[in-house]
Amino acid sequence: MKNTVPLQQERKFNIKELFFSTTNEKGRIEFGNDVFVNISGYTKEELVGAPHNIIRHPDMPKLVFKILWETIQSGKIIAAYVKNMAKDGSFYWVMAVVFPVGDRYLSVRLKPTSRYRDIIEDAYKQLLEVEKKDGVEAARNFLDTLLKTLGFKSYEEFSVKALLAEIVARDNELKKIHAHESEQALTNELLRMISAESKAASKYTEEIFIRISELEKSNSIFSGQTKSLNEKFYDFQLLSLNIQVFSSKIGEQGRSLSVIAQNFNALVSNVSEHLGQFEIDAKKIDEANLIFTKQICALKLLTDMVDFFVQETLHATNPEESQKRINDLSEISNTFTSLARALTNTFSATRLETFKLIEKFGELNKDTRKLVNGIELVSQIGYIESARITSQEVDFKHSIDTMKKFSEILRDSLHVINQNTGSILNNLSTFDAHIEECFQSVKKIFSYSLEQRKEI
Repeated sequence: MKNTVPLQQERKFNIKELFFSTTNEKGRIEFGNDVFVNISGYTKEELVGAPHNIIRHPDMPKLVFKILWETIQSGKIIAAYVKNMAKDGSFYWVMAVVFPVGDRYLSVRLKPTSRYRDIIEDAYKQLLEVEKKDGVEAARNFLDTLLKTLGFKSYEEFSVKALLAEIVARDNELKKIHAHESEQALTNELLRMISAESKAASKYTEEIFIRISELEKSNSIFSGQTKSLNEKFYDFQLLSLNIQVFSSKIGEQGRSLSVIAQNFNALVSNVSEHLGQFEIDAKKIDEANLIFTKQICALKLLTDMVDFFVQETLHATNPEESQKRINDLSEISNTFTSLARALTNTFSATRLETFKLIEKFGELNKDTRKLVNGIELVSQIGYIESARITSQEVDFKHSIDTMKKFSEILRDSLHVINQNTGSILNNLSTFDAHIEECFQSVKKIFSYSLEQRKEI
């Protein structure tokens, strides 16, 4: 029987170890790999058919599972930190990534080692207190507020960035471990091929991580420039009004400056519309980048899990156990390969939509630069006209200087935006090939292990 009293003792497992389980639509366990069984403290027979909450720890807020179920039932992947309880009452933390697979679910877990786990552990304690006092919905509002104070727009943004941090931290730690381990030659041809495919897949995803990092940096600059322009824009909107006020004070002599002010105001209004669209597009690109990151993290984790599970399966200790594991491998291979295929397809679709968005944005950038040319022309005419009016020359000169300064700020910002959108397009164009290569690696790993299993 399960010890229902939680122990303040952490159940250890190695950072190399990955584990997964599959459940039906009601959340009952259908399958789990050896690490999942071992760390839970239950036998496989006890786990299969049991509700997945058999390993739920009482320290977990109900809100987390509510968000999880809402997300996966809508057909989306979710990543979440989970504190689980083993059969003996000890606890263990995981970063769980849950994938909808038809009417079933696959949950892949890794050992969390990044700073985000400490953040969420403290947050969960606070959430539990709010839940007990005011209920789950109050806890949801509390979580939203808490995440915003930490610099995250939403739980989705937090979970994706945390997942990326965990995968990168794990990879870095594994590199250190491998550097201190003696390289042992793989005498089995099958294991050599699987190892090669696993390394290839890791290389592809690592390159995409670099590209996504560059994409995020470019979009951050892009968003920053747009935000900065919008913040400065109010002052320039007042400028045309000031010129009109000045021109009305000097009567007939100021008529030409009044026309200049009207032209400037029309140009500024058009620029305002363009900046508004820039801001909308920046948010869309930011959202797309979050989707890219989530999808590639999911594919990376899926690939690593496939490699680990195949290795786990192929190292069976006796022929009877080996055959049983091969049967398990054959049964689960369709789940993993179909998920990998689905991820590559959705990734490509998102990339294409974003590519079109940025191309359209490029045209908007060109149109805005034409408006800048118009503002510069108006400011030149303004210099000429203000020189003819000696009584208000200083005031008009200052206003025209400000107009000129506005056009320069716009031109410089548009140049930076143009450079960064070009960088975004270059990075996006490389994604599809690497993603497809990752999928092919997943297929090959299963193919090698199933077709050539007799060599083991």
